[in-house]
Amino acid sequence: MDLRRLRTGDLIVGIAGVFLIVSLFLPWYGFDGTLPDGTPFALPEHETTGWKALSWADFVLLAAGLLGIVLVVLTATQRTVAIPIAVATIGTILALVVLAIVVYKLTRLPGTPAAVPDQLASAVDAARRGGLWLAGAAALLALVGGAVAMRDERLSRPGQPTDVTGRPVSGSRPVRALRAPSASAVGPDARGERE
Repeated sequence: MDLRRLRTGDLIVGIAGVFLIVSLFLPWYGFDGTLPDGTPFALPEHETTGWKALSWADFVLLAAGLLGIVLVVLTATQRTVAIPIAVATIGTILALVVLAIVVYKLTRLPGTPAAVPDQLASAVDAARRGGLWLAGAAALLALVGGAVAMRDERLSRPGQPTDVTGRPVSGSRPVRALRAPSASAVGPDARGERE
């Protein structure tokens, strides 16, 4: 494993993957309200994490987060960039799906939980919490990072030459210009030799 092989897009996708996984364990929705006398209150026991707010889509978010981390590991361990670019392509498509899921969840607030007492239910409103915003930012970051990683086919950063495996080398060899051979040095015409 050589961390010097990591490119900018890989790092962005890896960080976004970690944030996406963390967001699943943070509250996405909470319930706040105001009593008739104007006193604000919150119901922290009814906060909903990403795991509770999503049914099957939580596994899509988890897969996208893990794929971001896998991309970092693959880039650091593979001898070529072909496999990391393929994984970045899949990850970018998955990040687009995750972004659509999060945008949908941002626009749809859940109803008041049944466990809230009836006298408070009319005063309670659902509110978005930090986990949902973090998931949206992570999905957007994964989308941008994936696009950068797909376009970056280099094994090294500009000005830092590498060998075939992506390991840095001291410098590139100068290119020596060669003259074209003269017509007399080439010999008889190729058609004449075949006949």
